[in-house]
This record gives sequence, structure tokens and C-alpha cells, in this order.
Amino acid sequence: MIRFTSGSVFKAISLCKTGRKFSDDTLADMLFPVKFTTGYIGHVKDCTKNLPDEIFQYVKENNQTDIADTLRTNAAGVFDKVIKKDLQQTLIATLQQILDDDAEVGVETQIGFDPQYTKAAMVAMTSIDPVEFLANALFGICSQQTNTEGKNSIKELNAEYIENRKEKANHISFIRSTTVLNSAAPKLNPSFAGDDYQILYETPDGNQVVVLYEHFAHSWNIKNTGLVEWSKRLLVLANKSSTRIKALNPPIHIPDLKPGEHTTVTANLDARYFEGTHELIWDIQTEDGHSCYPNKSGAIRFEVTVENNLKESL
Repeated sequence: MIRFTSGSVFKAISLCKTGRKFSDDTLADMLFPVKFTTGYIGHVKDCTKNLPDEIFQYVKENNQTDIADTLRTNAAGVFDKVIKKDLQQTLIATLQQILDDDAEVGVETQIGFDPQYTKAAMVAMTSIDPVEFLANALFGICSQQTNTEGKNSIKELNAEYIENRKEKANHISFIRSTTVLNSAAPKLNPSFAGDDYQILYETPDGNQVVVLYEHFAHSWNIKNTGLVEWSKRLLVLANKSSTRIKALNPPIHIPDLKPGEHTTVTANLDARYFEGTHELIWDIQTEDGHSCYPNKSGAIRFEVTVENNLKESL
């Protein structure tokens, strides 16, 4: 399995470039939105070094529209000037195959700045704007903090691998558009490009029935299905000000997870003296209180029905 990393994407582009006119260092300067330290390219192609801090900080600190515009410009320059004409469709097919092969990336994971560019959508595309496709792929890899996951598999990405994508490339047709990211309706994205999660299971499975003053628990097994390594994340009761149920251990610390890893977190709760059915809505946040997934607001929730057991004793 070849991982979808900065190293694999860069190597695929390098294998499809024209002759020796463009060195890998020149190619890197053209692709990435900021400059970085000397000697980086040798590391990133072999997946032995994290992305430079300059790139990750750039993605975190800049307006998403500005980043998208910069990456579109970079992608257009590389695609039109660097990639061999007879390998342009093959490059896109190769990037699709790399993304499809990476089983650690969930099918619904948003890869690019455009919410339409999920893994499933990118893999299935046949009518493609190559600049938009490449720009969205670059956006995803620029959010990654590590490439070490792909160190072993990157050796499989060679001229033969590229050659084997040509049959798939024959089914790809190109469209060139002047897509504008902004629209009247705002589009919500993960706080970190390429970030995503999946609830593998929860215990109990579904809503709960408890009695007055009962202390009870609810657990989730959460998997990091995105491209971003998690650090210092919290599971927070988002509607604590409106629900009658009280969380006994807020906030809940989520262990640091690399892409593909999963863990179980547990909320300990107090029913208190409030009968009826109450909804609890949870949010995954950074330690400074920002939602990691505004695009999935309210996705983690369950109901608790509190019954009055004191009536039976009267």
C-alpha cells in the first residue's frame, strides 16, 4: 500500500516531468506555497522527514481562500510547464491510484480546500479539471505533519508504476474551468485540511435509560481516518449549557492518534434530578476551544431518558 503523503505525491509528479529542465528543487519551489530549508527534497521523496514547519504553519495561519488561490497558481504552472503532455492524464490517474490504495484515509475524508474533493470523489473522477485536482491534492498533503508512514511503500512508486496507470488514464478527459471557491453560501471545512474521524462503535449502542441521580457512562471508539496527526484534542459536551445532564469529567482528553489509529474515550455522567429525555451533543476540539470539525457539527450525539424511580417507593 502506497500512502498518500507529500513524498508519494511529489515523487509521482517528478516521475512525470519533462527531462532535466526542471530539477526537483525547482519543482518544489514551484509546487509549495512557501520556501523551506535546503535539503528538504531528498527527505520528502523518501518520506524520512516531516514537512517543514514553514508549510504547516502557512496552512494553519492563512485564509483558506488565499491558500487555494496560491495553490491553483502553483498547480497551473507545474501542470502546463513541467508535466509531459503525454503523461498529464497518467499523472492524475497515478494520484487517484495512490489515494485509492491508502486504506488509512477514509473514503469521505475531505482532501482539498473544496468540500467536493473527498477521497471517494477524487478517486472516481473521469472528467477532471487537472489544475483543480492537483491544487486540491497539494492542499491535503500540505496539512500533513509527517511522511514517515510511507517510507517503505514509497519504493513501489517508480517508472513501472506510472506506466501501469496508462490504461486508466485513457478514460480520463480534461476540462479547464475558472472555478471560484467562494459562493454566497459559506462552505464549512475541517479546521485542518485532510482531517477526519469515524466513530467505529459506541457503548451502549444508542440511547440510554437511567434513573434519577444515577451516575452512568457512555463510550466511543474513535478512529483518525484523516491525514493529520492528532495532538491534545478534547471531547467536549457542546450543549452543556442547555442540557440537564452533567458531565463529571469535562473535558475528556483524547489520546494522541496518528492517521489510522483508534482509541476509546469515555464520558462519565450524572442524571441528576431531572426527568424526561435529554439530548447530549459532543464536539472534538483543540485545547484552545476551537472545533476541529465545524463541517460535522452535532454528528456525535445521543439521548438519555431519565425515569423517576422514587415514585415506585411511595
